[in-house]
Amino acid sequence: MKTGIITLVLTFIALTSCIHEFPVSDYSFDFSGVVVYDAEADQHRLTLTCNKRSCEDSYNVAFHVDGENVITLTDMEGQTYNDWFKASFSDTDSRTYILSEASVGSHLIQLTISTEGFCQSLEVPYEVTRQKYDIHAEVSTVGTESSSVLMSLIKGDPKYSYDVDIHIDGESHIKQAIDFSGSPICTIALPKTLRPHKHSLTLDVSDGMTAKQYDIDFQEPIRHPEIPVTLSHDKTTGYHVAVIGYNPYGIRIDFSVFLELKGQSSFYHEEEDFWWRRPEYKYITEKDERTLSESGSDCTVNLTDRDGIAKKITSQWETSYIWASHSTPGGGEDSGEDYSYISGSTPSFYQICREDLSIDISGEKLSGVTLKITNQIGTMTLNGKSNSSGTTNITL
Repeated sequence: MKTGIITLVLTFIALTSCIHEFPVSDYSFDFSGVVVYDAEADQHRLTLTCNKRSCEDSYNVAFHVDGENVITLTDMEGQTYNDWFKASFSDTDSRTYILSEASVGSHLIQLTISTEGFCQSLEVPYEVTRQKYDIHAEVSTVGTESSSVLMSLIKGDPKYSYDVDIHIDGESHIKQAIDFSGSPICTIALPKTLRPHKHSLTLDVSDGMTAKQYDIDFQEPIRHPEIPVTLSHDKTTGYHVAVIGYNPYGIRIDFSVFLELKGQSSFYHEEEDFWWRRPEYKYITEKDERTLSESGSDCTVNLTDRDGIAKKITSQWETSYIWASHSTPGGGEDSGEDYSYISGSTPSFYQICREDLSIDISGEKLSGVTLKITNQIGTMTLNGKSNSSGTTNITL
């Protein structure tokens, strides 16, 4: 009996001395996925997150959408995949991929992630609410009144409206909604006031979710080569005026005006000898000098108060004495004697005896545009030259 027990103990010791520990490899893993829409980039993006890593370093990922290979995935390095790719998550928990465009509606991206020892299937739903769009835009300068922006929808759904904000040389000029459902081409007239030189146009377009920008450079032609300016005297106000006609470019027109009026008064002194008396003359002068600028259209510029200055002169006077004479008839001691005396006085008002008007006209430099000056005032010096009537052209 004792011999049997000893034998069992020895057998157990021998068996236990032969047991070895073998390492166990865990090939299982766990992934989750989500698709989000990046409005700024106008992209749907798939993010795969490794919640539990496998003992293997890389994973094979096969994918398709709605049971078909209708999309591609592009990683953040720009590599595009058609139906499968190999990825490693040893250095990161998540990787993001850009989905190619899909039609409007609900979609399901199906993924099979596998290694040699394990496999996992994922289904990630996502929604495309608007179809991507693209617009072709150009500027037409052939219009008689103004240039126009021509836009056509080369990609997208015409049933949607699009908001357009047009900037010219960095300044917003036009904001409106456009609709391509009625016509494949939409035309927006640009301002008539655009000056004739090169312009930079930026077209900001939005479908309510995605904003896009289009840049166009164009050369605005000269549509208004002349700006009429008429110089005349306004009898109602008494001013010499410049009437500026259509000035669509808002060109600044500068006026330098000088007016000098000279008045004369003739009168008699009380000491004047009756027989040799001659009138004495006095003169007074009034001046007005000013510089003005105007960039408006169809407006009047008061250049100088001509009648007000003249009235200032003609309202002044000098005292002129009235001389009379007396003759004594014959027959007496004082007969045959004549003498003169002052019988009274009267104001001798000044009268305008000389008028000098000088007007110099210039403006902003704008190649191809001319100021057409018409003189209806009369004799003057216009831009350094004697002028009494007619038309003078000044090139800007």
